[in-house]
This record gives sequence, structure tokens and C-alpha cells, in this order.
Amino acid sequence: MNHKKMLAMILVYGLCGIAANLAHPVTPTLFNMHGFGSKVFGYAFSMMSFASFTFSYLWSNLYQKIYAKYIVVFSCFCYAIAQILFINAHTTTSLLFARFLAGAFVSGLMIGIPFYMIQFVPMSDRSSIITKVATAFSFGGTLGYFLGGLIGNTNIYISLYTQVSVLIISGIAFFFIMEKNELNTRKQANTEKVILTYGQYIALALTFLVWVSSTSLTQTYAFYLINILKVKPVINGITKGVVGIIALFLNLFVTIRLLKSRKKEKFFKIYLAIVAFMYCVLLLNFRFDLGFIISGIIIMSLETMHLPILQAICIAYSQNESKTEIISYQNAARSCAMIVGAYISGVAFEYHVTAPFIIATVSLIFAAVLSLKLRQDKI
Repeated sequence: MNHKKMLAMILVYGLCGIAANLAHPVTPTLFNMHGFGSKVFGYAFSMMSFASFTFSYLWSNLYQKIYAKYIVVFSCFCYAIAQILFINAHTTTSLLFARFLAGAFVSGLMIGIPFYMIQFVPMSDRSSIITKVATAFSFGGTLGYFLGGLIGNTNIYISLYTQVSVLIISGIAFFFIMEKNELNTRKQANTEKVILTYGQYIALALTFLVWVSSTSLTQTYAFYLINILKVKPVINGITKGVVGIIALFLNLFVTIRLLKSRKKEKFFKIYLAIVAFMYCVLLLNFRFDLGFIISGIIIMSLETMHLPILQAICIAYSQNESKTEIISYQNAARSCAMIVGAYISGVAFEYHVTAPFIIATVSLIFAAVLSLKLRQDKI
């Protein structure tokens, strides 16, 4: 695959990130219009994360037997269909079914694209391409959230059906850009076993902990701003936009350089310590609007670095060529953490409005401590 096609792949994947988040700002309004309560909102998020978790291993197997091009295109189209079902769901059962389908096919994209991209670059460039792919999706997601809210101010269905259209366009674009990748033969599939190294076990545990923390924060942050601090809803949109801009520069100029370093484990430990410190600062600013907003922006910006760093560590520590399994395990750990984080933060919020932020802080501190065991000589 030439450089132009690689760049086109990254841009289209960023477009998928935009599509994945266009509906989020207007989803609460859609739920209210269809008569769904706040509990159903939590169930829907958990169902989507559960589907992503359960389908991770299936996708890893399919990507070794079927050309990635066809699975990615299929995932885009099926995700679009799932969103149409979601838009028109008027019962809890149909809503949860639509969310389950969406989660299943989102995981197909998030496993397939990184796996496909690293097949076309040298070993030395894999960390860089992983970072660029993750950054494109993350920045696209932030932009999608902002655009979804902006468009949704006129009519929420414009945001929702724009998402469907963008997913279909992305699928068509992938079909014409992607080339046929190398597949494992049946003999290779039977003889190759995934052997998780010490470093990968630690990286997977870190993935779980940082996403429990991130989910606890993001599930509560906007609600706390609007309902407790009584700031205007537009501030939430501006916050997301600022996070997206900061995250773009962080990942392009910091994360890539960090991953190219021979001391990336050391820098990653420092990075987690900084994030843990910022969580502690957040806890001290519950009643100070500006301090809380700024702390939240810094944390959410830094947390966009989690995915590329941990994916790169897992892939770099691999002792065999079974990269789809490694990526799928990480996607499963992330999805499981999102389920746990959303559930715990929901229960904790009923106990006290600040409890989810305390849980997020504790989880991140545990991650920072665990990262001390991430040692190059244990690979």
C-alpha cells in the first residue's frame, strides 16, 4: 500500500470517528422524546460495551480468515443499519437490540483498522502508525461530538441521519482504498498460538484500569457541569472542542515521539503519574467552576494518549505474529472496563455526586502504581 492510500485510510478512519460521535449530544433528547428513562440510557451504554466485549474474539478470528477490506466495509454498513434501528426504536427491547448491534460492529472497525494498517509498515514504524490511527479516530470523535450538538440544535434527526450517511460513505471509501491483505493459512492458524508476555498482561490490566477511570469521568463530567455547577450547555460543547484540539497536538507531537523512544516505559509511568495528579487536582475543585472545567479538559486531553500507547506496547511485546488476537484482547479489556466504569459511576452518583470522580481517581492511581511493573527486561 502506497503512502497516499495510507493517508486516505487514516482520514477515512477519522471520518468514522466523527460518525461514531455525531449522535451522542442528541441521544438524551431522543431518549426523552421516545419516553425512555435515565436507567435505560445506562442500560443502552452497557449493552453497546457488552457487545463490543463479546465480539472482540470473533473479529480476531475472522480477520485471519477473511480479507480485512470486506469485514471493514461490512462493519460500516451494518453499523449504519444499527443506527437506523436505534433512531426508530420505541421499545426498550428494540433499543437495546440496536445498541447491541452497534457495539458489535464498532468493535469490528476498531480491531480491523489497526490490524490492517500495521501489516503494511515496517516493524519500526508500527508505533507511529498506531498513534496516527488512534489520533485520527479520537480527534474525529471530538469533532463529531461538537458537530452533532451544533447540528442537533436545529433538528436532532439531522445529526442522527448524518451519522448514518457518513458511515455509508466511509464504507464505500474503504472499499475503494483498501487492498487485500495477507491471510493466515489454515495450517498457520492451527500452529500459531497466542502467548501473552509479562508486559502484555500488565498492559491489558492497565487498559482496564485507565478505561474504568476514563469512563467514570466522562459519564459524569457533563452532567456535573450542567446540573451541579449550573453552567450553560454551550460550555460542554466548547469543552469537547478544546479537548479535541489539545489532543490532536498531544498525539501528533508528544505521543509519537514517546513511542519512538527506547525509554517509552519510563515516560509512560511519568505520564500516568501526571494524569493521577490532575485527578487529585480535580477533586479539590468541585465547587470552583473554572478550576473544575480546566482540570477536566487537561485530564480528558491527556487520556486520549492511553489507546495508542497501550496498543503499541502490546504489539511491541508480541512474541508471535498473532496481532489480531492481541488487539482484540485489548478491545475486550477496554469494553469490559467501560461496562464496569459506567455501572459503578451510575451507582456511586446516586450515593453522592462526587463519588464517580473519586472512583476515577483511585482507579488511575492504581494504574500508575501497576505501571511500575512494566519493565523492558520482562518482555
